[in-house]
Amino acid sequence: MLTPLKIAAALNLVNILTNYVFIFGLGPFPRLEVMGAAVGSLVARSLAAAWGILLLSNGKARVHVRWREGRLVDPPMMWRILRIGVPAAIQGLFRNGSRIVFFRIVATGAGSAMTAAAAAMTVGFQIRMLIIMPALAFGSAATALVGQALGAGRPDDAAHQGAQTIRLCSATMLLVNAALFVFARPLIAFFSPAPEVVRIGTEMLRYFAFSELFSTISAATAGALTGAGDTKPAMYYTGLGEWLILLPTAYCLLYHTPLGLRGAWIAWTIAPIVHAALISSEGRIAVKPGTTIHGLLVVDRLPSAGDRQFSVIRQDKYFSGLTKSSDASGAFTDYYYVGVSPRTVYKR
Repeated sequence: MLTPLKIAAALNLVNILTNYVFIFGLGPFPRLEVMGAAVGSLVARSLAAAWGILLLSNGKARVHVRWREGRLVDPPMMWRILRIGVPAAIQGLFRNGSRIVFFRIVATGAGSAMTAAAAAMTVGFQIRMLIIMPALAFGSAATALVGQALGAGRPDDAAHQGAQTIRLCSATMLLVNAALFVFARPLIAFFSPAPEVVRIGTEMLRYFAFSELFSTISAATAGALTGAGDTKPAMYYTGLGEWLILLPTAYCLLYHTPLGLRGAWIAWTIAPIVHAALISSEGRIAVKPGTTIHGLLVVDRLPSAGDRQFSVIRQDKYFSGLTKSSDASGAFTDYYYVGVSPRTVYKR
């Protein structure tokens, strides 16, 4: 993981330098002003991409890409890539598209405070992106750990490592978001001293601090599922949480209740809770005895079982076949849960 970190660090340093050069026109370079920021970023990213390709090609990295080996076009491999990549891309469209619409809903619904609300959201979203970076890093770690364990034929390790990453992410982000809640006002005031911007931004960041606790669970869980090659749940639940819960709820609470802007922040809090609950439940599926399953048979507690949790008799590492009542130690005669999130970990 250190190589990507080095590339990212170099990218940011070069990006600062090239932006300054092209914005203000140092030496032989033209003064491009706002356009210079785009040109500088393009140059920096191009250099970083070239460095990454070089590392993959020269055999010094853990992964050595031999460009001339294999087929130029491999349809089965391309299909596998698209099957994983397309849902992830659509998830990004769902998420980023909803942010634009949310911004529009809040800005137009703020009335006389439109300018202050827009300024507060601009600053607040940037702070949020900074705060959520550790969670995204944990998601990447979960992807790598789960993918490596599954590739090595160790589904038990994949499940354990994925769960541990999610727990560690949650504990870490609890501290980070607690700091965000406490220091919300000075953070906003650092970027804008305007009293109205500080007031709106402080309240918004404190709602963000609470909601990010659930967003981080979603990010880490989605990373584990991605490592298992299952990117569809994150796509489905992002679409549901952002477009069917966040935006309609924000609109209704902002325009049709006396809550005002607070209604939009409440909506922002509700959506991550639903998203986290849905994506964290992946793999906990109730099945009837006699159902054919592939993978480990894991029995989890059902609501009817109260506080009891029964052990599983069948411990075959790669179980495939019909479930039996005895598999659940006689605990459940009608239904029992199969699998522990993420579900894909238990597929052969």
